[in-house]
Amino acid sequence: MNNIHERRLTGLRNQVPPEVTGILIGVSMMAMWFTGLQGGVSGARRRFINLFMAATIAVLIMLVVDLDRPSRGLTVVPVQPLIKTFQGIPS
Repeated sequence: MNNIHERRLTGLRNQVPPEVTGILIGVSMMAMWFTGLQGGVSGARRRFINLFMAATIAVLIMLVVDLDRPSRGLTVVPVQPLIKTFQGIPS
Protein backbone atom coordinates (compact mmCIF):
# COMPACT_ATOMS: atom_id res chain seq x y z
CA MET A 1 0.00 0.00 0.00
CA ASN A 2 2.81 2.41 0.88
CA ASN A 3 4.56 1.54 -2.37
CA ILE A 4 1.49 2.41 -4.45
CA HIS A 5 0.97 5.67 -2.57
CA GLU A 6 4.64 6.62 -2.93
CA ARG A 7 4.50 5.99 -6.69
CA ARG A 8 1.44 8.19 -6.95
CA LEU A 9 3.08 11.01 -4.99
CA THR A 10 6.24 10.70 -7.06
CA GLY A 11 4.17 10.98 -10.23
CA LEU A 12 2.48 14.10 -8.90
CA ARG A 13 5.78 15.72 -7.92
CA ASN A 14 7.81 14.89 -11.04
CA GLN A 15 6.76 16.97 -13.97
CA VAL A 16 8.10 17.61 -17.43
CA PRO A 17 10.70 20.40 -17.23
CA PRO A 18 9.65 23.73 -18.78
CA GLU A 19 12.59 23.46 -21.19
CA VAL A 20 11.09 20.33 -22.74
CA THR A 21 7.75 22.06 -23.21
CA GLY A 22 9.56 25.02 -24.76
CA ILE A 23 11.43 22.76 -27.17
CA LEU A 24 8.16 21.04 -28.11
CA ILE A 25 6.56 24.39 -28.90
CA GLY A 26 9.67 25.57 -30.77
CA VAL A 27 9.78 22.45 -32.95
CA SER A 28 6.08 22.86 -33.68
CA MET A 29 6.61 26.47 -34.71
CA MET A 30 9.46 25.47 -37.02
CA ALA A 31 7.31 22.75 -38.61
CA MET A 32 4.52 25.25 -39.25
CA TRP A 33 7.03 27.77 -40.61
CA PHE A 34 8.49 25.23 -43.04
CA THR A 35 5.00 24.22 -44.13
CA GLY A 36 4.10 27.84 -44.82
CA LEU A 37 7.39 28.41 -46.63
CA GLN A 38 6.86 25.38 -48.84
CA GLY A 39 3.31 26.46 -49.63
CA GLY A 40 4.51 29.97 -50.50
CA VAL A 41 7.31 28.75 -52.74
CA SER A 42 5.18 26.23 -54.60
CA GLY A 43 2.16 28.52 -54.82
CA ALA A 44 -0.17 25.75 -53.69
CA ARG A 45 -2.89 26.67 -51.18
CA ARG A 46 -3.78 23.76 -48.98
CA ARG A 47 -5.82 25.47 -46.29
CA PHE A 48 -7.56 22.37 -44.97
CA ILE A 49 -4.32 20.40 -44.63
CA ASN A 50 -2.55 23.32 -42.95
CA LEU A 51 -5.44 23.85 -40.57
CA PHE A 52 -5.54 20.13 -39.79
CA MET A 53 -1.79 20.08 -39.09
CA ALA A 54 -2.00 23.13 -36.83
CA ALA A 55 -4.92 21.63 -34.90
CA THR A 56 -3.10 18.30 -34.53
CA ILE A 57 0.01 20.00 -33.18
CA ALA A 58 -2.08 22.07 -30.75
CA VAL A 59 -3.91 18.97 -29.49
CA LEU A 60 -0.63 17.10 -28.98
CA ILE A 61 0.89 19.98 -27.02
CA MET A 62 -2.22 20.24 -24.86
CA LEU A 63 -2.15 16.46 -24.29
CA VAL A 64 1.47 16.58 -23.09
CA VAL A 65 0.70 19.50 -20.77
CA ASP A 66 -2.46 17.79 -19.46
CA LEU A 67 -0.76 14.46 -18.80
CA ASP A 68 2.05 16.30 -17.04
CA ARG A 69 -0.35 17.55 -14.35
CA PRO A 70 -2.41 14.55 -13.19
CA SER A 71 -4.14 16.38 -10.33
CA ARG A 72 -5.98 18.87 -12.58
CA GLY A 73 -7.05 19.24 -16.19
CA LEU A 74 -8.95 16.85 -18.42
CA THR A 75 -7.07 13.75 -17.25
CA VAL A 76 -7.46 13.45 -13.46
CA VAL A 77 -5.95 10.51 -11.59
CA PRO A 78 -8.58 9.17 -9.16
CA VAL A 79 -7.81 8.26 -5.55
CA GLN A 80 -10.60 5.63 -5.35
CA PRO A 81 -8.36 2.62 -6.27
CA LEU A 82 -6.12 3.44 -3.30
CA ILE A 83 -9.12 3.63 -0.98
CA LYS A 84 -10.46 0.27 -2.20
CA THR A 85 -7.06 -1.33 -1.75
CA PHE A 86 -6.79 0.05 1.78
CA GLN A 87 -10.28 -1.21 2.63
CA GLY A 88 -9.39 -4.68 1.30
CA ILE A 89 -6.42 -5.08 3.65
CA PRO A 90 -7.41 -7.08 6.75
CA SER A 91 -6.65 -5.41 10.08
